This record gives sequence, structure tokens and C-alpha cells, in this order.
Amino acid sequence: MNKSHMAFCKPPARRSHKAASTFTPLGFSFTHIGGDSKPHVKHCQELQRLHKTGISPYMAPTPSPTFNLVLWHEDVYPTDPGHLTDYLNEILGFAHYLQKNENIPTRMMLTLSNDPKLNTGTLLTQIAHTMASALSEGLTIGFQLDAYANFATGSTPPPTLAALKTVITDLGSTLKTPYIVSCDSEGFLSAGYEPKAKAANLTSFASYVYQDIERVLESLPKPSKVAVAGGSAANPLWSTPKSSPQVLVNVYECYSSPLPKHDWNSIITSNINQPVTTLSALKDANAFPTIANPSLGVPGWYAFSVECCSNPPPSKSPPCTQSNCSCLSSTPGYFPGKTNLCGSANVFGYNSNSATGGWTLAFFLDFLHTFATTYSFSGTPTFVLYQSGVLPTSWLDAAKDPLNFLFG
Repeated sequence: MNKSHMAFCKPPARRSHKAASTFTPLGFSFTHIGGDSKPHVKHCQELQRLHKTGISPYMAPTPSPTFNLVLWHEDVYPTDPGHLTDYLNEILGFAHYLQKNENIPTRMMLTLSNDPKLNTGTLLTQIAHTMASALSEGLTIGFQLDAYANFATGSTPPPTLAALKTVITDLGSTLKTPYIVSCDSEGFLSAGYEPKAKAANLTSFASYVYQDIERVLESLPKPSKVAVAGGSAANPLWSTPKSSPQVLVNVYECYSSPLPKHDWNSIITSNINQPVTTLSALKDANAFPTIANPSLGVPGWYAFSVECCSNPPPSKSPPCTQSNCSCLSSTPGYFPGKTNLCGSANVFGYNSNSATGGWTLAFFLDFLHTFATTYSFSGTPTFVLYQSGVLPTSWLDAAKDPLNFLFG
């Protein structure tokens, strides 16, 4: 094998946490990338064969993961069945790529809406099918619950909980590993969720949500945790939890802060594709949630936004120009007539109007890797990508790059 062919076949060594791949991409073949098989493809196939025998000299041992990742989803779905399938498969394929090619244990967290018009049989069937596919590939799963008002004993379950029961029932024996449910605490508070008035802290709030889920699911498998986005700051009257809860996972939203000294967004967009510089600037500005403190005794995830907005307004009011943004939800045909499909702020999303073109997937993962190895976490940290509906098109394309799959 000459060196030129070795260089072509070897996956790009972009990150220290790069893993040897065992992934065969879904629905992918060499004919999709240039027609008939050529000599270099045959050489790569031979390297694949050697690697699977354990004697390939070109691949380093797979390192331990430095972080876990959650693909959070709070968006709606395309209503056309064909577009719905494509949409969910894009998210599934991206999660698959992260786990198999980047050695990042990944969880898919799909939305279950409180709107009964959205929880159609087609949608819930496809969500169950997608989650079954994720489980078969070794991914973990979760469900983001839309807000719902107080669920009194003996009353009809809210549509979002009824949808959860439908999907868990459809998964059946496929669901052999623990799953998780999540909710946006602000959304529940604004929806008139009665237990909030009785909750002494966020742990109690999560427990109330879990009790609702238990009542609806009955004998079906229950989630292992409730992840609450917004952190303990969701209600300033809640006191600090005194001990480690059994149910709650706190999700710290590291974006969209209104405080100038804690403005993650401007720091991130001022240091595009510079992970080390970005993290250093965030530390210097003390731009971390004040509640993200081990003394809380609450297991926590840090959430990072991949939204894109070409011309973010000074306030959160629309409009948000997105002529230079391209994301999963902006794919033609998915959401005709809708605006702000790629977000309401410019953070880690890919913005072609930026002087440097915006954050690439490789540098975003480098940032998370740097974050994970710079701070002392108890065990492997979990980071949240908000949200899968605004995944940059360029990132999805990078995950399909055939050169990343040659050792699959």
C-alpha cells in the first residue's frame, strides 16, 4: 500500500477522542460518491478487512469517551409522512455517527407534544420505529414532554402523557435499557402546573412529574430519570436541594443569558472555531450558570445551543433574519411558510454570513472535548445539544462524509 493511498483511506485525525469506527452507514454505498468502484476504494476495502481481523497497523485503540451527548428536541415535526421519515432519519443518522465514528455515547430525546393534532398515529408510529432503530444500534433514548396543566387524580391523561404511553407500548420488548424523560420547567410553570406551588425545590417538582408518568404508564416500563431544563433558577422561590435526588437531572442552559457579563452567545460567536480561546473567554467573563455548583448535590447536564440567526435582534422579538442559515428544519418541504426555523439567536449554529463561515461540527466537538477535560466532573459528563431540529445542514453533511466511514 503506497503512502498516498494510506493517507486517502485513513479517517481525518481531527480530535484526540476520535474512535475507530465499526459503523456501516445506513443506506450508503460507494456508488453514491462517484460511480463505479475505483482503485483507491478497493484499497480502502482491503484495509477495512485487515482492520476487522485486528492486524491493521493504521488504527489506534479506541479511547474512552470524554463526554456523553444528548440530542434534545423541542420542535414540531413535518406533517407529510415522507418528510417525517426523512426528518427523523436525519436525526437518527447523526446520533449514529456521533456514537460510532466519534466515540461519543449519544441519547436521542424526541418531543411528545401536548397538541393532540400533532400526536397522530403516523407520527407516534414513526417515533416508535425511530427509537427502536436507535436502540438496536446501541443508542439510548428519551422523550421530551410538552408542557401540560395540572393532572388531577382520576382525570383524563394529558395528550403528551398519552403519547408517551403509546410509544412505550409500541416499543414493547425492544425497550430493554433505561430511558429518560425531560421537560422545560418554564413551560410547565407557565402552563399552570399545580404541583409547582407545593414544590419546595426542583427535586420535588421532578418527583411530581414522575408520579404523573407512573400513573399513566401503569405496568409499562418507567423512565429512570426526569431531566428538567432551566435548572434550579426556574422558580426563585425554590430552595436548594439538600441531598442527591433519585429522580432529578438538572439541565443548565448555557446560552441566551440577558446579563452582559454572562453572555455566552456573543463570546461564542466572537471566537468561531477556536475552542480553547472560547472556553478561556467564558472563564474570564465568569460566564457560567451560578447554579452549576457541585454543592447542589444534583446531577447536572450542560446544554449548548446550535441555533443560527443571521441578524439577531437586540431583544428576543422577531424577526430574525435567517437568509444565511441552513439547518435540518429549513430543508425545503419540511415546514413550508414558517420562519425562524434555525433559531432565534446566533450561537454555535453554522452561519455563512459570518466572516469565518460559522462553527463547524469538528470544532464544536473539540469545544465540548476541551470543556470536558478542563473541568473536574464526577464521572463522564453529559452535554446537551439544543436542539436537533436546528442541526446545521453542514454538520449533517459532515456526518455523511464517506471518508469517515471507510473503516466501517
